[in-house]
Amino acid sequence: MIIESCSNHVLLKNVIQFVWLLVAEELLFRYLFFQYATNTSHAAFYILINCLIFIYYHYFNRFSYRFYKLKDYIYHGLFAINVGILFMYTNSFLLCVICHLLYNSIQFVTLILSSQSIRRVFIRRENNENTYTG
Repeated sequence: MIIESCSNHVLLKNVIQFVWLLVAEELLFRYLFFQYATNTSHAAFYILINCLIFIYYHYFNRFSYRFYKLKDYIYHGLFAINVGILFMYTNSFLLCVICHLLYNSIQFVTLILSSQSIRRVFIRRENNENTYTG
């Protein structure tokens, strides 16, 4: 993956968008979906349907054709199953958001590293190490 440099303003906008979309996904796919899936005797069915909808949503995402392969959709499905089970047992929306944030942490770190200020710190550190004559 190529990391393109971005300004702090763009970084802040991207971080807010990243977190907002993540919270919106959890709100839709866990909180709202499982409010209607109250019959625990059909929990496996509800989790499977939730998983398929979650995969379908990511499949038709406007960027999916560039980044996702079949294995990525399998990972999305496994993630949806695990977080669905987590929500059904704990009924914790916040815990699902935290798990989703951890799941997407690689993308989040990449987003942070793309900021110009972070890149400048690494460049300065690299230049200081190269100029040491000790």
